[in-house]
Amino acid sequence: MNCFATKFVCYRLAAGVMIMQLTALCCAGTIFVDPNGSDDDPGSSSRPVSTITKAVDLASENDVIFIREGQYDLNNTLKIYNKKNIILRASKDESPRLVFKGAKTYGILIGVNSSGITIDGLDIAWSSASNGNIIGIGGKDVVIKNNHIYFSKSSLASKYDGIKILDMAENILIEDNEISGAPQQCIDSVGGTRITVRRNLLYRCSNAVVLKGGASHNVIESNNIFDMKYGAIGVGGFTSAKFITKDYENLDTTVRDNFISYTIDRNIGGGIFLRGAVSGKVYNNTIIGAGIHVKSGGSPKHPEFNSRNNRISDNIILSTGDDGIVVIDEKNGAGLTLENNCYWRGKGSGEFKVNGVWYGYLDFKTKFKFDVNSVFGDPQYERNFALPGNSPCSAMGIKTLREGRLKLPVYERS
Repeated sequence: MNCFATKFVCYRLAAGVMIMQLTALCCAGTIFVDPNGSDDDPGSSSRPVSTITKAVDLASENDVIFIREGQYDLNNTLKIYNKKNIILRASKDESPRLVFKGAKTYGILIGVNSSGITIDGLDIAWSSASNGNIIGIGGKDVVIKNNHIYFSKSSLASKYDGIKILDMAENILIEDNEISGAPQQCIDSVGGTRITVRRNLLYRCSNAVVLKGGASHNVIESNNIFDMKYGAIGVGGFTSAKFITKDYENLDTTVRDNFISYTIDRNIGGGIFLRGAVSGKVYNNTIIGAGIHVKSGGSPKHPEFNSRNNRISDNIILSTGDDGIVVIDEKNGAGLTLENNCYWRGKGSGEFKVNGVWYGYLDFKTKFKFDVNSVFGDPQYERNFALPGNSPCSAMGIKTLREGRLKLPVYERS
């Protein structure tokens, strides 16, 4: 862009200290990447660089890196360190593909001293035979949106995640992505503050989203989640003592308006599970095939953090396997509220398990006082899981289901 002309406009708009701030904002640059370019070139539209690594090296504050169509093979971690307000974005109407083939722990790693990093519109595949995480986030104010992030079918990796969020991370938005095939979590955090996971399509991982290790003040909302091997959404979990300094696994996380479905009946430990969770809010979710579990978290061998002061309301929980509808382990019912949920069990066995003992719904309602105004009834799902007006669950679950507007996605490409 013509930075001189832009600076002239900025000087006319302001004076004094604001001149430098406005000039920096107005003089944001663009860098272009094309697999047919050259890293000896400056990264202009007519003379693009050929690697994303080079583009990141060239980038200054407020720059936008436009990545053109083609495949970019990476054998080393793409490190985004000590950068501020940088956007990596697919060129308009193009779908560049990043393929990681090396023996590294991370494909892309956003360092703890970076902030304001956005990754937008990329196809990012892990094809390495080694274990690893596709994207690691250690910085602040990071946005990951509109990407297809997946472990390819050719990968031999047996561990780790699509997106790994580290302890120092803060203000993280993961939105409108398609993430699949991770040996462990689609999205995982060990710590982190103010993480928002919104409107993602998540499928065929061991778990969809697990925020643990002292993670706090997070929102998980409006995600479509299918065919997890185990639990879909984890509020807390298991963290080795050397990685956690808090006395909880998760604090103050909201889980709402998520659609979770299992096509295979499993005893999985909760479609939504709370482990060592404090002050969590779980409402207006629809779970088909599994239940909600409230348990202890912490050390994998000796979980020491009990869940407490959690609220679970306005959900539809249809259990079809042996997972149970609601499971509450001993010492995890303190301050627990269950309210206005719709429960139903199709096939399988087990309804409500409290302190290690199974109960039918009537006994559960009679013996325990933390459930208020919930119902036990068949949702009467119609096509695409729409709810008829006479369904006992018509006021619960996600809004698109109540209105018959849920669109089941096609997800066969990875």
